[in-house]
Amino acid sequence: MIDTIGYIQVTLVNCAFDRNQKVVQERDKRALFRCNSSIRSKVTLSCSLQSNSESRIDRHFKSDGLQTPVPGTHEYVLYVRSLYDVLCKSEEIETLWMLIRREAQIIANEEPALASFVHASVLSQSSLADSVAFVIAGKLRDPSTPSSTLFELAREAFFSCSNSSHNHLYFRSKSSDEVQLKGHVEDLCGEHAMQQDLLAVMQRDPACTRFIDALLFFKGFHALCAYRISHYLWAQQNRKQLARYIHSRSTRKLHVDIHPAAQVGPGAFIDHATGVVIGETAVVAKNVSMLHRVTLGGAGNFTGQPRHPTVESGVTLGAGSTLLGPIRIGQNAQIGACSLVVTDVPNNSTAVGVPAKIIPPRKLQNS
Repeated sequence: MIDTIGYIQVTLVNCAFDRNQKVVQERDKRALFRCNSSIRSKVTLSCSLQSNSESRIDRHFKSDGLQTPVPGTHEYVLYVRSLYDVLCKSEEIETLWMLIRREAQIIANEEPALASFVHASVLSQSSLADSVAFVIAGKLRDPSTPSSTLFELAREAFFSCSNSSHNHLYFRSKSSDEVQLKGHVEDLCGEHAMQQDLLAVMQRDPACTRFIDALLFFKGFHALCAYRISHYLWAQQNRKQLARYIHSRSTRKLHVDIHPAAQVGPGAFIDHATGVVIGETAVVAKNVSMLHRVTLGGAGNFTGQPRHPTVESGVTLGAGSTLLGPIRIGQNAQIGACSLVVTDVPNNSTAVGVPAKIIPPRKLQNS
C-alpha cells in the first residue's frame, strides 16, 4: 500500500512538472540568482582575507556573474570547490540544496528514463535532509519495514541534531594510552554532519562532478548517512535494537559495516566503500578519508574499554589497510594500501608495509 501511494505521488509530481516546466525553470533560475548573489557577497568578504583564493573564485563571477558553469564539467567542479569554505557553513545548506536542485533539473530534462527517480528523490523534496532521508529509506527498506518508517527515522535523526552548540570535539585523550569516548551525538548525527559528508565527496573525489552524483549513487555517502541514523538511535535515543537493525540493513545492502556505537566525525569520505569495517569503540575525527576494504579492528575482548583505533583529523587510509587495537593515528597521517598497523602513528607521518613501518615527515621531504 505504501509503495502504491509512493508511485501515485511520483506520477502526480511528473504530471505537474510536465504542465509547469517553464514555471519551474523560471523559479529555479530566480532562486539560483538569489543564491549566486548571496554566495558572491560572502565570497567577496572571505576573499578580502584570503588573497590567494581571490582570483580563483572571482573568475567564476565575470561581468554578469549570474550563471554558474554547467554541472558535470571541469569548470563546475572548480567552481563548487572554490566555494567550499562558504558551502560548509550550516547556514548555507539552502545554497547547497539549490545547487543540487539545479543539477537534478538538468538530469531530468536530459535523461527521461531517470526523470521520475530524480523528481521523487530531489525535486519533490522540500530540503536536503528530506532528500537524503528519501534516498536512504529506499536503499534500506525491506518487506517488513516500509520506506515511510525509515524516512521518518532519518528525518528525526537529521533534524533533531541540527542545532548543536558543541565545538566538534570528537575524542579526548586522558593520556597517551587511555581514550575517553565522549563525542557529542548532535555533532555526529545532525544535518550539518551530513552536509559536510556530501561536500567532502565533491572536494576529494575526482570522479564526482556533481553533488547529486554522491547523493543518489555513491554508497560511501549512503553508508555514512545510515551510520549517522543508527548512531542517533543508539546514543541519543537508547533504541539499540532499532539501531542494530539499521546497521544490519546497511551492512547487507551497502557492504559497509560501521558499528552504531562508533564515533565518526563530519566531513568523512569513504571512496568505493565495499568492505569497510569500523568497530564499536573506534573514533574517527573530522575530515578523514578512506578507501575500500579498510578495517578499524579491535584487539582483546574487554567490554567497556577502547579496543579499536582512534583516527585523528585529516588522515588518509589507503585501500585494504588494517588498523588493529587501541592505537592512535595522528593528524594528517597517511596509511599505505594493504598496510597492517598495530602501533601509534605520529602526526604528518606515513605508515606502510606488513607490519607497517613509520616514515617520518622529514624523510618524506628529503626523498
